[in-house]
Amino acid sequence: MLTVGENEYYVTEIEDLFKDSLEYYLLDTTEKKEKFISICKVIYLHIQSKYQDKGILSFADKTGFSVPSVLSVMSAASQNPNVKNLNSWSKEQLFDSRNPDNLAEKIKIIATLRETNLGIENSNTPFNPELYAKIIIDWVKGQKLGNISDLHPAYSSLGKDEKESEKRMTDFVKKMNDIRFKASWGLSALEGIVRGNEDIKDSHIPSLVYFGVDNEEALAFRMIGAPRALSFSLQNIMDKNLTEYSFKSLRNRVNSLTNSDWDGLKPLNSSLNGMEWKRIAEILIR
Repeated sequence: MLTVGENEYYVTEIEDLFKDSLEYYLLDTTEKKEKFISICKVIYLHIQSKYQDKGILSFADKTGFSVPSVLSVMSAASQNPNVKNLNSWSKEQLFDSRNPDNLAEKIKIIATLRETNLGIENSNTPFNPELYAKIIIDWVKGQKLGNISDLHPAYSSLGKDEKESEKRMTDFVKKMNDIRFKASWGLSALEGIVRGNEDIKDSHIPSLVYFGVDNEEALAFRMIGAPRALSFSLQNIMDKNLTEYSFKSLRNRVNSLTNSDWDGLKPLNSSLNGMEWKRIAEILIR
């Protein structure tokens, strides 16, 4: 389906879009092609007149979702008090391991959209939004991938031999990358639709989900290249408000750390020592 820009004269440019379609190229006469473009314009204008005042086309443009998907999200959100409650969108509420149902309600909505395909699993492991919520919460809380994979029956290595465990871990890494990308995109769109015209530029929920951290300080270090586990430790080297740092100053701060500093910054339960983490940081944080 169509998404549109803010320009009110966009309809005059729509012809070029439809001329690039396969259907247009398959038509064998000029008359048929002109009729096809005419019909497409009529359909477009009908959609615009029906949904523009409700902001649906604007949301489709902002989110990248089709009009049917936007309508589906709007309908689901309006009927679910846990989704439309703005307080439920704080990172503290969303990533509360004691209440995964809050995130699960939102996952349930975005999983049905064809754009995300988040809800597609094989017949042996039906899609479970509660399970996905727990996986995402553990992900942003810094849990190790091995522990997170054990939550999912298709990737758990419990009771498996070394070869099978290695295969399942490899498969889960791919799965986790798929989950974090689709969930961050879907949650971003859903939050935008729920908030309506409210400015959500200060919402970092999508980035927190994508990078696997639960606060903005750790996120800043992830964005300059720090590994997920290390970013939670590095947030402790900040001695002023996050807004007072630039990415360059954060890199300089990391580069200025002493060997003694690194001994105290190694992630909890890490088998690597401080100097090994220092070397990793030198390679990744540039």
